[in-house]
Amino acid sequence: MRLLAAAALAAALVSYPVLAEGYEPRNECLNIPGYVDFERKFVTAVVNRNEDMIVALAAPEILLDFGGGSGREEFRRRLSDPYYNLWDELAELLPLGCGSRDGKGVSLPWYWTQDFGDDPFSTFLVIGSDVPMHTGPDANSSVMGKLTWIDVALVGEWNPENEFAHIRGPSGQTGYVRWEHLRSQIDYRLLAGPDEDGAWSIGYFVAGN
Repeated sequence: MRLLAAAALAAALVSYPVLAEGYEPRNECLNIPGYVDFERKFVTAVVNRNEDMIVALAAPEILLDFGGGSGREEFRRRLSDPYYNLWDELAELLPLGCGSRDGKGVSLPWYWTQDFGDDPFSTFLVIGSDVPMHTGPDANSSVMGKLTWIDVALVGEWNPENEFAHIRGPSGQTGYVRWEHLRSQIDYRLLAGPDEDGAWSIGYFVAGN
């Protein structure tokens, strides 16, 4: 029994190399005039799933996709449509920070303001710290190392129904990471800012490129 306990402890203390890190979420928007009040209303609306409150924050012609979907009423309709699952998509933005390119408007998540310099369709961000990268598409396969908030390239097919994705890390190593720890570079992002009168609204809530 003591040998088993010692083996379990040793396994728990195994130190894996940190393969890469660098894009941890941060909020760079707090000093932008009007943002803090907008953030308070936005977070309150999303946490409470308050439809009227979130729609009121949307611009009259809010862009929802690149195929013609736009407007507050369409936004309201999609909020209750399980096909879009927008409440969950909005909630996923909350811990991912806020960035700004011009010091006036803002982008959620923060990493949308960063230049990955890669193919946006195959670039993913590892969401989380010390995410294990395996040698095979199996939780029982060896762990090559850990990834922390870093961009990786998809090597295999885009199929989140599989448990693992085949990826290439920044150092060129290939391995497997659980899909639940990956977020596409072109996943949902929200762009908001003030109008000429200083009133804040959400101008874009889109996915894709």
